[in-house]
Amino acid sequence: TKKTGLLQERGTMLENIKDIAAAKRQFEREERLKNITQELKRLVPGVRGRILDLCQEADPRFRVAVSVALGGSIDGVVSDTANGARQCIQHLKAKMLESLTFLPLDNLRVHPLDKRVHDLLRINPRLRLAINCVRFEPQLARAFEFLLSDVVIADNLDDARRFFYDELQPKKLQCRIVTLQGETISRDGNIAISAGVSQTRFEFAELNAKKTALEAIDRQL
Repeated sequence: TKKTGLLQERGTMLENIKDIAAAKRQFEREERLKNITQELKRLVPGVRGRILDLCQEADPRFRVAVSVALGGSIDGVVSDTANGARQCIQHLKAKMLESLTFLPLDNLRVHPLDKRVHDLLRINPRLRLAINCVRFEPQLARAFEFLLSDVVIADNLDDARRFFYDELQPKKLQCRIVTLQGETISRDGNIAISAGVSQTRFEFAELNAKKTALEAIDRQL
């Protein structure tokens, strides 16, 4: 019956929300940053929004890796121009709001990855460029190239190690590598072992939509 289906859907949503609601402080910060960004979009022409809100992972299995690869830049605000970014910074200071990082599309320098790295990736299906694992509007490409052009996503840490130490280092090539589990190898070879990434910033951003859907279901029951 319809009621049974709604109850099942409600149960699933409650589980998802319970998992994420454990990090209430993070959720409150998410709401605050979202509101600040919306205000900037209204006030300053050419403000596109936060990286977090401007992209989606191409496949859910890349979610943790993309979130780790973007790091703190996931809250970076994309603007069309450096002048627009300066206007935003002035507004934040005047209102004593939380400071943000800005990515002006007319002022970002992208350093392309060595062609030899591309060639090595073509013959290894367990590795892929991070920028190919996210979807975004074509006019925003420069921002994502700036953040992800030197990042490779590997299936696991063994694949990442093998690629970095056996294939890149002998050729004096460098890139950042992130695994599907969130472990990283930096450009200089330092490995950071993740303790397990349970929720990513993408889930936090979706929480409001889940809560709204849950309220809609409750009204029907």
